[in-house]
Amino acid sequence: MYSAWIFNPEKKYLAIIPWYKLTNYCCILTYSIVIYKRYLCDENINKNEFESNTLISYILKTENVQLIISAFLWTVTEESFFKLVPFAIYATLNLSCFLVFEAYPQTQFSISLAPFISFIKNPCLIFSAFIDIFIIGLLFHESFKKNSYYVFFLYSFIWCLKMDNSEASRIALFKILKVVDIIFRNQMVPKKINQSWLCFRMKILRLLSISNSGNFIDSTNRPDFYSDGTEGKVEQIVS
Repeated sequence: MYSAWIFNPEKKYLAIIPWYKLTNYCCILTYSIVIYKRYLCDENINKNEFESNTLISYILKTENVQLIISAFLWTVTEESFFKLVPFAIYATLNLSCFLVFEAYPQTQFSISLAPFISFIKNPCLIFSAFIDIFIIGLLFHESFKKNSYYVFFLYSFIWCLKMDNSEASRIALFKILKVVDIIFRNQMVPKKINQSWLCFRMKILRLLSISNSGNFIDSTNRPDFYSDGTEGKVEQIVS
């Protein structure tokens, strides 16, 4: 409905309802219910899943909580269609997967649609991750205009936490780093600047535990280029 209002702002019956805030409130309610049903109502939940952490600690690290915080932030910042795109993608994928793989898995329609959903799922999640990165720039612009950066830093913090449980976010960041690599590896770029970028890039990959293929690296089995070391190891990242 918010999209309908965006493309038809002259419709008075659509303008009566604050669709943007209503969408965010619905997202907050939806993910709150998910957390409640998943972790507080299910007595048969596998406690080994939490390892040595307490339940509240585990819940706070989940992507559902991160989405709730993001939705709260969008209610106090400027309206933007892009801020709701990730929620729309998640909602569409979740609903499609539920209907096709759980609710009606034996119907001919579900059998026909299942390969398509499996095919587009990862690209959609990666696209959503790119939108998340774009939103960081959007928030910086808003914060610069208002001379208040608390929302920008808070969302950036939430985005960094996503790296722990979102492979799509790591892939999106890695692809952006690869594009920047192409720029800095140009022969016109001074060698000193190039080396500074390589060192900075290595620290980002090390901080987020991302390998040179964009995968998540187990801290107990990291490759050589995660060691503090020589220029040769820096080169190994970009090769």
